Amino acid sequence: MTSAMTVPTMLWSTLVPLAPLFSIPRHCRAQVIMNYSCNNGSSYAENSTYDSNVRAVLATLSASTPNATTGFATASAGRGADTVWGLALCLGDTDHAVCASCVAAVPAIAFHQCRGVRDVTVFYDRCIARFSYGDFTARPDNTEVLMVSPSKYQVTVNAGHFDALVTRLAGALADWAAYNSTLRYAAGVMASSDGFPSTTGYMVHNIYGLVQCAPDLAPPACRACLQALIVDMPQAFGGRIGGQFNAVWCNLRYETSVFYDGDPAVRLVASPSLEGPNINGSTTLIIAEN
Repeated sequence: MTSAMTVPTMLWSTLVPLAPLFSIPRHCRAQVIMNYSCNNGSSYAENSTYDSNVRAVLATLSASTPNATTGFATASAGRGADTVWGLALCLGDTDHAVCASCVAAVPAIAFHQCRGVRDVTVFYDRCIARFSYGDFTARPDNTEVLMVSPSKYQVTVNAGHFDALVTRLAGALADWAAYNSTLRYAAGVMASSDGFPSTTGYMVHNIYGLVQCAPDLAPPACRACLQALIVDMPQAFGGRIGGQFNAVWCNLRYETSVFYDGDPAVRLVASPSLEGPNINGSTTLIIAEN
């Protein structure tokens, strides 16, 4: 896996904060599509052998992913040029019912927005899935499909300090996911008493983050994958109050409102400054007991 990425080669979209869904049971929520990639360049015909193999792979992933203890599964079908490889991963805090519902929704994108495309990746808010004519499962390269979604809102004062806090949170989450979680997953929060005015009209005091790797990545590989994203954060999200990297082997997201379920594993507290935020200010790490 490469250790760095070049932002201009990524696919970009604008991230608009979503309304909280706290009052709706998780298993009853409609799946929220975050991004999808129809990798053009090769196509297949409806009712062809490749089409049948795509459907077989998606059916296998839909059945196996929710039942896996890690919420992660791979599958393949077919022979020769018609072979299809697939992968699905549910978010680390997602229960069986939500995971099943999410993976089952992948064909809605694959067979409509990406109709006939041989290499498709779908990013819902609770799961990701990819199928392709090449065995990408044997080469965990996060640069093959990497989509960048910055928020349209930003802080208006001390953007450099805000970015530093986001980066610190992401680094702590990457450490936790890689070395302390069998799911290769971590969610956390950075609290700042100083606060940051933003173009939303509200002061930003808390930054919430989430990272996840494919569970079959070894800890060093997971940490390196996430570090490649973290390195690109200032250029991709500078001053933005939210952003996400959507990729197959590791993902990263941060917002200024809670978007994950469950309690955060990592809590960071930024030390208040006497004369405004200081980029060199310290942070206090608090690890939540599981």
